[in-house]
Amino acid sequence: MKKHGFTLVEVLLSITIVGIVAALVFPTISKTYQRAQTYPKLQKTISMIEQANEAILREAGTKDLHIAIPNIPDYADALRRNISKSRLFNRPNAQALPWNPPIAAFDGHREGQLNRPSQVIYLPTGVVIIMPNSGNFINNDFEEFGNGDFIGFYTQIIVDLNGPITGPNKYGRDLFYTTVDRNGSVIPDGSWTFAWAYNRHPEDAANADTYWKNNGDYKCHTKGDVPHGWGCAGSVIENKGVIYY
Repeated sequence: MKKHGFTLVEVLLSITIVGIVAALVFPTISKTYQRAQTYPKLQKTISMIEQANEAILREAGTKDLHIAIPNIPDYADALRRNISKSRLFNRPNAQALPWNPPIAAFDGHREGQLNRPSQVIYLPTGVVIIMPNSGNFINNDFEEFGNGDFIGFYTQIIVDLNGPITGPNKYGRDLFYTTVDRNGSVIPDGSWTFAWAYNRHPEDAANADTYWKNNGDYKCHTKGDVPHGWGCAGSVIENKGVIYY
């Protein structure tokens, strides 16, 4: 009985075909996986920051972060102390760290680089959070129109879900804006809560241009004007990971 084997050409051809199929399929699988991880990673990061804020307020004996810590560099250090295994970098200028990634908007339009002085905290989960290094960063407009359980704007935190070295470094894809209220709550920018807490007319929050569903800088969908993606954190949290792009 004759034994039939594979020739070298057939083996090489099979390997080539498998390689081509893998090259076509892997980007789709990778993107699907990244999207699936967006909601749980963002939600967990928000929870970690809020728990740290609770500890900061409890230690200071107040319910107002601005009273507990009136400047952002000290607040960043307090976060580092209250989030186990996190590392803090004070980034006084664009050369202070070995990276300065280009930042793009939701649609891919380049918005420059993260070149302002920043406090950068590496979390043990691999997530990086970035906040301004500008001392007291309270926004008086938000402070004045805080309502209900929300006292007013304390600072803004950019959440980078996979770190600055790994792309795409785009708002609404792996970069998300959140706002820290003076009461310690971390509010996803563009969410209904964000629009309600910081709107001149809270009853119109659903129609506010700070809500992710509406046209404006905070929109997180591809209908109408080109979006920046600043409000996509709200979309991700409200829809539990369903991203409209």
